[in-house]
Amino acid sequence: MQGSTHAIDVGHATGESLLLHLTHPEVPRPSQVFGITSLKFQHERAAARIIETSYPDEIKIQLYLGDAVYRPAADAPLSPQSSVQIMRHPLEPKDGDHSLIHPYYTSIIALDCAYHFRTRESFLAQSILSLAPGGSIALADMCVDTSTPNPTVRALRRLYYNLFSICPANMITIQGYKETMEGLGYQNVTIEDISPCVFPGFTAFLEKRGVGWWIFARMIMVWWKLCGARFIIASGERSSRTGP
Repeated sequence: MQGSTHAIDVGHATGESLLLHLTHPEVPRPSQVFGITSLKFQHERAAARIIETSYPDEIKIQLYLGDAVYRPAADAPLSPQSSVQIMRHPLEPKDGDHSLIHPYYTSIIALDCAYHFRTRESFLAQSILSLAPGGSIALADMCVDTSTPNPTVRALRRLYYNLFSICPANMITIQGYKETMEGLGYQNVTIEDISPCVFPGFTAFLEKRGVGWWIFARMIMVWWKLCGARFIIASGERSSRTGP
């Protein structure tokens, strides 16, 4: 990232990825970083870690506690508890012409979380309106190999959706994912299936942690091999032309 850059890190957990933006020697420093997580303990822990971390003063970081998808709220927001916490959603539009309270973003990343959103398509639609011309989005995400499996697999998938808190509307095919992004206006959309690089290593790690984790690892393998889950990297850009 060059010049004045603004990034959103969605699903940052306890802040490890935020600290990469701020301190890692091989990561270009943004001008401003916004973080979003829906879990209070992660939000508070990330805020505490950032406050305790030494990073360049010119970088502004702001954390939002709530859903990744902006929804108008009737209740007045609570006061922030620290200098890095904010109450306005990073994707909140200012008015009907999509001018923003927050700056247009150079990059938006959502790592291993968008399959939980209600819905992913809503998030992608809001994100493209919040990207600067030429800005990019990248997601580490899950989808499925086919949208019309046999009845047994459909029933098993529904069970896994409940177990893993997955929004069923998000479980589309790789091709459907690409078409959704392109239909929303993203350009240079790429989808890469990295399942063989993710599931085997993840389950091997879990199996070493005890009987309970071994059982969970077997469940993950069923999710992959039988239910047809696919772990992907998706990316796209907003047109470099100005305008909505």
